[in-house]
Amino acid sequence: MHYKQRLEPWAVMRLLPNLQRITLARHRSPSNADHYCRALQRLEPQAEFCVVFDPVPEEQSQPWELDRRQPLSQLDES
Repeated sequence: MHYKQRLEPWAVMRLLPNLQRITLARHRSPSNADHYCRALQRLEPQAEFCVVFDPVPEEQSQPWELDRRQPLSQLDES
């Protein structure tokens, strides 16, 4: 786990159907995460967002996230 991830344990997640979720942002304090969540809710009122305490984020990257270690030219081939 990266050091920066350990400093930001509060995650803002978007809730999806079938108990799926997407982590949208991570924050150091619950109040910052809550303000971000409220802003998202105003921008997209039909979506569901929540703030969770997640001290150990998932180690595996999600399929929609880019692997920043992989060159962009290799991403087009896969």
